Amino acid sequence: MDTSESNTYFLDDMYPIITDNNQLTIDDINYRTYNQLHVIEESLKELKSENEQLLADPSGYSFILKKYQKLVWYRTDQYINDLEENFPDSKFSPYVNLYLKTKTEYRKFDDIAFLAALKKGLQSDAFKKEIAQQRKYDSEYKKEVRKYINGLFDYRSRLLVIRIDLSYRKGLFRKITTNISNKPLSKQGHKLEALKAWSLDVQEHRKVLLKSLKKQYSKGFIGYMWKLEYTEIKSFHFHMMFFLDGSEHREDITIAQDIGELWNNEITQGDGLYWNCNANKEKYKNLGIGMISHHEEDLRDNVIATAMYLVKKDYLIRSVMFNSKNRAFSKGQIPQKSKSGRPRKGA
Repeated sequence: MDTSESNTYFLDDMYPIITDNNQLTIDDINYRTYNQLHVIEESLKELKSENEQLLADPSGYSFILKKYQKLVWYRTDQYINDLEENFPDSKFSPYVNLYLKTKTEYRKFDDIAFLAALKKGLQSDAFKKEIAQQRKYDSEYKKEVRKYINGLFDYRSRLLVIRIDLSYRKGLFRKITTNISNKPLSKQGHKLEALKAWSLDVQEHRKVLLKSLKKQYSKGFIGYMWKLEYTEIKSFHFHMMFFLDGSEHREDITIAQDIGELWNNEITQGDGLYWNCNANKEKYKNLGIGMISHHEEDLRDNVIATAMYLVKKDYLIRSVMFNSKNRAFSKGQIPQKSKSGRPRKGA
Protein backbone atom coordinates (compact mmCIF):
# COMPACT_ATOMS: atom_id res chain seq x y z
CA MET A 1 0.00 0.00 0.00
CA ASP A 2 1.23 3.47 -0.87
CA THR A 3 1.89 5.40 2.32
CA SER A 4 3.58 8.39 0.70
CA GLU A 5 2.98 11.89 1.99
CA SER A 6 0.26 12.53 -0.59
CA ASN A 7 -1.79 9.70 0.88
CA THR A 8 -1.03 10.33 4.55
CA TYR A 9 -4.26 12.30 5.01
CA PHE A 10 -6.40 9.39 4.04
CA LEU A 11 -4.31 6.75 5.76
CA ASP A 12 -4.69 8.69 9.01
CA ASP A 13 -8.42 9.12 8.44
CA MET A 14 -9.21 5.53 7.48
CA TYR A 15 -11.07 3.49 10.03
CA PRO A 16 -9.62 0.00 10.46
CA ILE A 17 -11.18 -3.33 9.72
CA ILE A 18 -11.49 -5.60 12.74
CA THR A 19 -10.93 -9.23 11.80
CA ASP A 20 -12.76 -12.15 13.39
CA ASN A 21 -9.94 -12.58 15.91
CA ASN A 22 -10.08 -8.88 16.85
CA GLN A 23 -6.88 -7.97 14.98
CA LEU A 24 -6.51 -4.55 13.38
CA THR A 25 -6.00 -4.43 9.63
CA ILE A 26 -6.39 -1.79 6.91
CA ASP A 27 -9.28 -2.24 4.48
CA ASP A 28 -7.39 -2.05 1.16
CA ILE A 29 -10.50 -1.68 -0.99
CA ASN A 30 -12.03 0.85 1.35
CA TYR A 31 -8.72 2.75 1.48
CA ARG A 32 -8.54 2.86 -2.31
CA THR A 33 -12.12 4.07 -2.66
CA TYR A 34 -11.79 6.87 -0.11
CA ASN A 35 -8.42 7.88 -1.50
CA GLN A 36 -9.89 8.12 -5.01
CA LEU A 37 -12.78 10.24 -3.77
CA HIS A 38 -10.35 12.53 -2.00
CA VAL A 39 -8.33 12.92 -5.22
CA ILE A 40 -11.52 13.68 -7.17
CA GLU A 41 -12.60 16.31 -4.65
CA GLU A 42 -9.22 18.05 -4.49
CA SER A 43 -8.79 17.94 -8.27
CA LEU A 44 -12.22 19.48 -8.82
CA LYS A 45 -11.44 22.27 -6.37
CA GLU A 46 -8.37 23.06 -8.44
CA LEU A 47 -10.27 22.78 -11.71
CA LYS A 48 -12.84 25.25 -10.40
CA SER A 49 -10.23 28.02 -10.41
CA GLU A 50 -8.54 26.90 -13.63
CA ASN A 51 -8.15 29.32 -16.54
CA GLU A 52 -10.99 28.57 -18.95
CA GLN A 53 -8.84 29.48 -21.93
CA LEU A 54 -6.75 26.34 -21.37
CA LEU A 55 -9.86 24.22 -21.94
CA ALA A 56 -10.72 26.12 -25.12
CA ASP A 57 -7.26 26.37 -26.68
CA PRO A 58 -5.98 23.16 -28.37
CA SER A 59 -2.40 24.20 -27.60
CA GLY A 60 -3.14 23.77 -23.90
CA TYR A 61 -4.87 20.38 -24.13
CA SER A 62 -1.78 18.31 -23.34
CA PHE A 63 -1.09 20.39 -20.22
CA ILE A 64 -4.69 20.12 -18.99
CA LEU A 65 -4.95 16.38 -19.66
CA LYS A 66 -1.71 15.74 -17.76
CA LYS A 67 -2.69 17.99 -14.85
CA TYR A 68 -6.12 16.37 -14.44
CA GLN A 69 -5.22 12.90 -15.66
CA LYS A 70 -6.77 11.15 -12.66
CA LEU A 71 -10.15 12.79 -13.29
CA VAL A 72 -9.89 11.29 -16.77
CA TRP A 73 -8.61 7.89 -15.64
CA TYR A 74 -11.37 7.45 -13.06
CA ARG A 75 -14.00 7.68 -15.82
CA THR A 76 -13.33 3.99 -16.51
CA ASP A 77 -12.20 2.88 -13.06
CA GLN A 78 -14.05 -0.16 -11.72
CA TYR A 79 -14.24 1.08 -8.13
CA ILE A 80 -15.64 4.45 -9.17
CA ASN A 81 -18.11 2.88 -11.61
CA ASP A 82 -19.35 0.52 -8.88
CA LEU A 83 -19.45 3.24 -6.23
CA GLU A 84 -23.20 3.75 -6.08
CA GLU A 85 -23.83 0.01 -6.07
CA ASN A 86 -21.30 -0.63 -3.31
CA PHE A 87 -22.65 2.23 -1.18
CA PRO A 88 -26.40 1.95 -1.80
CA ASP A 89 -27.43 3.64 1.45
CA SER A 90 -25.22 6.68 1.00
CA LYS A 91 -25.10 10.06 -0.64
CA PHE A 92 -21.87 11.75 -1.57
CA SER A 93 -20.24 15.14 -1.23
CA PRO A 94 -21.25 17.87 -3.73
CA TYR A 95 -17.96 17.43 -5.60
CA VAL A 96 -18.28 13.66 -5.88
CA ASN A 97 -21.94 13.95 -6.87
CA LEU A 98 -21.02 16.36 -9.66
CA TYR A 99 -18.27 14.05 -10.90
CA LEU A 100 -20.51 10.96 -10.97
CA LYS A 101 -23.34 12.81 -12.69
CA THR A 102 -21.05 14.36 -15.33
CA LYS A 103 -19.26 11.06 -15.89
CA THR A 104 -22.59 9.41 -16.72
CA GLU A 105 -23.91 12.23 -18.91
CA TYR A 106 -20.66 12.67 -20.86
CA ARG A 107 -19.53 9.04 -21.07
CA LYS A 108 -19.41 9.19 -24.89
CA PHE A 109 -17.57 12.53 -25.08
CA ASP A 110 -13.80 12.98 -25.33
CA ASP A 111 -11.68 13.84 -22.30
CA ILE A 112 -11.43 17.58 -22.95
CA ALA A 113 -15.21 17.87 -23.35
CA PHE A 114 -15.60 15.93 -20.10
CA LEU A 115 -13.27 18.29 -18.20
CA ALA A 116 -15.04 21.30 -19.72
CA ALA A 117 -18.38 19.91 -18.56
CA LEU A 118 -16.99 19.47 -15.04
CA LYS A 119 -15.74 23.06 -15.11
CA LYS A 120 -19.18 24.29 -16.20
CA GLY A 121 -20.88 22.29 -13.46
CA LEU A 122 -18.53 23.72 -10.82
CA GLN A 123 -19.55 27.23 -11.87
CA SER A 124 -23.29 26.55 -11.84
CA ASP A 125 -25.62 28.22 -9.35
CA ALA A 126 -26.99 24.83 -8.30
CA PHE A 127 -23.53 23.58 -7.34
CA LYS A 128 -22.66 26.79 -5.48
CA LYS A 129 -25.90 26.49 -3.51
CA GLU A 130 -25.12 22.88 -2.62
CA ILE A 131 -21.65 23.84 -1.39
CA ALA A 132 -23.09 26.67 0.74
CA GLN A 133 -25.59 24.29 2.32
CA GLN A 134 -22.84 21.75 3.01
CA ARG A 135 -20.65 24.36 4.71
CA LYS A 136 -23.55 25.56 6.84
CA TYR A 137 -24.37 21.99 7.83
CA ASP A 138 -20.76 21.22 8.77
CA SER A 139 -20.36 24.45 10.72
CA GLU A 140 -23.53 23.90 12.76
CA TYR A 141 -22.61 20.28 13.44
CA LYS A 142 -19.15 21.24 14.70
CA LYS A 143 -20.59 23.93 16.95
CA GLU A 144 -22.99 21.40 18.46
CA VAL A 145 -20.22 18.89 19.10
CA ARG A 146 -17.91 21.47 20.68
CA LYS A 147 -20.73 22.79 22.89
CA TYR A 148 -21.60 19.26 23.97
CA ILE A 149 -18.05 18.28 24.95
CA ASN A 150 -17.44 21.53 26.82
CA GLY A 151 -20.79 21.11 28.57
CA LEU A 152 -19.80 17.66 29.80
CA PHE A 153 -16.56 19.04 31.27
CA ASP A 154 -18.52 21.83 32.94
CA TYR A 155 -20.79 19.20 34.46
CA ARG A 156 -17.93 17.05 35.77
CA SER A 157 -14.38 18.29 36.27
CA ARG A 158 -12.87 14.96 35.27
CA LEU A 159 -14.10 12.65 32.54
CA LEU A 160 -13.09 9.14 31.56
CA VAL A 161 -13.32 9.13 27.76
CA ILE A 162 -13.87 5.80 25.98
CA ARG A 163 -13.50 5.25 22.21
CA ILE A 164 -14.55 1.97 20.70
CA ASP A 165 -15.42 0.71 17.21
CA LEU A 166 -18.17 -1.89 16.92
CA SER A 167 -18.86 -4.02 13.86
CA TYR A 168 -20.03 -7.43 12.68
CA ARG A 169 -18.30 -10.64 11.69
CA LYS A 170 -17.57 -11.25 8.03
CA GLY A 171 -20.12 -13.42 6.29
CA LEU A 172 -23.09 -12.18 8.31
CA PHE A 173 -24.34 -9.95 5.50
CA ARG A 174 -24.04 -12.81 2.99
CA LYS A 175 -26.22 -14.91 5.28
CA ILE A 176 -28.84 -12.16 5.46
CA THR A 177 -28.75 -11.71 1.67
CA THR A 178 -29.23 -15.45 1.15
CA ASN A 179 -32.38 -15.41 3.27
CA ILE A 180 -34.12 -13.04 0.83
CA SER A 181 -32.54 -14.32 -2.39
CA ASN A 182 -35.74 -16.14 -3.36
CA LYS A 183 -37.51 -12.80 -3.96
CA PRO A 184 -38.01 -11.79 -7.63
CA LEU A 185 -35.45 -8.97 -7.47
CA SER A 186 -32.30 -7.95 -9.30
CA LYS A 187 -28.90 -8.47 -7.69
CA GLN A 188 -28.92 -4.82 -6.64
CA GLY A 189 -32.50 -5.19 -5.40
CA HIS A 190 -31.55 -8.14 -3.19
CA LYS A 191 -28.69 -6.13 -1.72
CA LEU A 192 -30.92 -3.16 -0.94
CA GLU A 193 -33.60 -5.36 0.62
CA ALA A 194 -30.98 -7.09 2.76
CA LEU A 195 -29.51 -3.77 3.89
CA LYS A 196 -32.94 -2.42 4.78
CA ALA A 197 -33.66 -5.49 6.89
CA TRP A 198 -30.28 -5.47 8.55
CA SER A 199 -30.29 -1.73 9.25
CA LEU A 200 -33.28 -2.23 11.56
CA ASP A 201 -31.36 -4.85 13.56
CA VAL A 202 -28.27 -2.64 13.64
CA GLN A 203 -30.20 0.29 15.10
CA GLU A 204 -31.87 -1.97 17.63
CA HIS A 205 -28.46 -3.30 18.71
CA ARG A 206 -27.29 0.25 19.30
CA LYS A 207 -30.39 1.10 21.36
CA VAL A 208 -30.01 -2.01 23.52
CA LEU A 209 -26.30 -1.28 24.08
CA LEU A 210 -26.91 2.29 25.25
CA LYS A 211 -29.74 1.19 27.51
CA SER A 212 -27.52 -1.49 29.06
CA LEU A 213 -24.62 0.90 29.65
CA LYS A 214 -26.83 3.56 31.25
CA LYS A 215 -28.18 0.91 33.60
CA GLN A 216 -24.78 -0.61 34.36
CA TYR A 217 -22.95 2.67 35.08
CA SER A 218 -25.97 4.56 36.41
CA LYS A 219 -25.12 8.16 37.38
CA GLY A 220 -21.51 7.62 36.33
CA PHE A 221 -22.62 7.47 32.69
CA ILE A 222 -22.38 11.13 31.66
CA GLY A 223 -22.67 11.16 27.87
CA TYR A 224 -22.09 9.49 24.54
CA MET A 225 -21.65 10.05 20.82
CA TRP A 226 -22.05 7.49 18.05
CA LYS A 227 -21.64 7.37 14.32
CA LEU A 228 -23.03 4.66 12.05
CA GLU A 229 -21.31 4.01 8.74
CA TYR A 230 -21.50 1.52 5.92
CA THR A 231 -18.78 0.29 3.57
CA GLU A 232 -18.78 -2.62 1.16
CA ILE A 233 -16.19 -4.60 3.11
CA LYS A 234 -17.11 -3.76 6.72
CA SER A 235 -20.84 -3.32 6.09
CA PHE A 236 -22.53 -1.51 9.00
CA HIS A 237 -20.25 -0.42 11.83
CA PHE A 238 -20.32 2.07 14.71
CA HIS A 239 -17.70 4.50 15.96
CA MET A 240 -18.57 5.39 19.55
CA MET A 241 -17.42 7.66 22.34
CA PHE A 242 -18.59 7.30 25.93
CA PHE A 243 -18.03 9.78 28.75
CA LEU A 244 -17.98 8.52 32.34
CA ASP A 245 -17.60 10.40 35.62
CA GLY A 246 -13.85 10.35 36.32
CA SER A 247 -14.43 10.50 40.07
CA GLU A 248 -16.27 7.16 39.93
CA HIS A 249 -14.52 5.27 37.13
CA ARG A 250 -10.82 4.98 36.25
CA GLU A 251 -10.06 1.78 34.33
CA ASP A 252 -10.75 2.98 30.80
CA ILE A 253 -9.12 0.02 29.02
CA THR A 254 -11.06 -2.50 31.09
CA ILE A 255 -14.34 -0.62 30.67
CA ALA A 256 -13.85 -0.42 26.89
CA GLN A 257 -13.13 -4.13 26.82
CA ASP A 258 -16.25 -4.86 28.86
CA ILE A 259 -18.33 -2.81 26.42
CA GLY A 260 -16.81 -4.70 23.51
CA GLU A 261 -17.51 -8.07 25.10
CA LEU A 262 -21.07 -6.97 25.87
CA TRP A 263 -21.49 -6.10 22.18
CA ASN A 264 -19.94 -9.34 20.98
CA ASN A 265 -21.51 -11.85 23.29
CA GLU A 266 -24.87 -10.43 24.34
CA ILE A 267 -26.04 -7.63 22.05
CA THR A 268 -25.15 -9.37 18.77
CA GLN A 269 -25.23 -12.90 20.23
CA GLY A 270 -21.79 -13.79 18.95
CA ASP A 271 -21.93 -11.91 15.63
CA GLY A 272 -20.09 -8.80 16.82
CA LEU A 273 -16.52 -7.51 16.70
CA TYR A 274 -14.90 -4.58 18.46
CA TRP A 275 -11.72 -2.52 18.50
CA ASN A 276 -10.65 -1.10 21.87
CA CYS A 277 -9.10 2.28 21.06
CA ASN A 278 -8.23 2.90 24.73
CA ALA A 279 -6.03 -0.20 24.74
CA ASN A 280 -4.12 1.16 21.75
CA LYS A 281 -3.38 4.75 22.74
CA GLU A 282 0.06 4.63 21.11
CA LYS A 283 -1.62 4.56 17.69
CA TYR A 284 -3.06 8.07 18.12
CA LYS A 285 -1.02 11.22 17.51
CA ASN A 286 -3.27 13.59 19.48
CA LEU A 287 -4.60 11.58 22.39
CA GLY A 288 -8.17 12.50 23.31
CA ILE A 289 -9.21 9.43 25.29
CA GLY A 290 -8.65 8.11 28.81
CA MET A 291 -8.79 10.21 31.99
CA ILE A 292 -8.96 13.91 31.20
CA SER A 293 -9.51 16.83 33.57
CA HIS A 294 -11.27 20.12 32.93
CA HIS A 295 -8.10 22.17 33.39
CA GLU A 296 -6.09 20.12 30.85
CA GLU A 297 -6.91 22.37 27.93
CA ASP A 298 -4.69 20.61 25.39
CA LEU A 299 -6.22 17.23 26.18
CA ARG A 300 -9.71 18.72 26.12
CA ASP A 301 -8.98 20.07 22.66
CA ASN A 302 -7.91 16.57 21.67
CA VAL A 303 -11.22 15.18 22.94
CA ILE A 304 -13.06 17.70 20.78
CA ALA A 305 -10.83 16.83 17.82
CA THR A 306 -11.60 13.13 18.35
CA ALA A 307 -15.31 13.92 18.39
CA MET A 308 -14.96 16.08 15.26
CA TYR A 309 -13.21 13.15 13.62
CA LEU A 310 -16.41 11.15 13.86
CA VAL A 311 -18.31 13.96 12.15
CA LYS A 312 -15.69 14.82 9.52
CA LYS A 313 -15.16 11.29 8.29
CA ASP A 314 -18.56 11.15 6.65
CA TYR A 315 -18.04 14.12 4.32
CA LEU A 316 -17.32 12.18 1.14
CA ILE A 317 -19.88 9.45 1.77
CA ARG A 318 -22.62 10.51 4.15
CA SER A 319 -24.70 7.59 5.36
CA VAL A 320 -28.44 7.85 4.82
CA MET A 321 -30.60 5.41 6.72
CA PHE A 322 -33.47 3.79 4.85
CA ASN A 323 -35.91 4.77 7.57
CA SER A 324 -35.97 8.57 7.84
CA LYS A 325 -36.62 8.25 11.59
CA ASN A 326 -33.25 6.55 12.05
CA ARG A 327 -30.10 8.62 12.26
CA ALA A 328 -26.49 7.98 11.29
CA PHE A 329 -25.07 10.21 14.04
CA SER A 330 -26.27 11.22 17.47
CA LYS A 331 -25.11 12.35 20.90
CA GLY A 332 -26.54 12.57 24.38
CA GLN A 333 -27.85 15.59 26.25
CA ILE A 334 -25.76 17.67 28.64
CA PRO A 335 -26.85 16.60 32.16
CA GLN A 336 -28.39 19.24 34.37
CA LYS A 337 -26.49 20.10 37.52
CA SER A 338 -28.26 19.64 40.80
CA LYS A 339 -28.83 22.95 42.60
CA SER A 340 -27.69 21.36 45.84
CA GLY A 341 -24.57 19.84 44.28
CA ARG A 342 -21.06 21.03 45.10
CA PRO A 343 -19.72 23.37 42.39
CA ARG A 344 -16.75 22.28 40.29
CA LYS A 345 -13.46 23.33 41.87
CA GLY A 346 -12.15 26.48 40.27
CA ALA A 347 -15.50 27.34 38.67
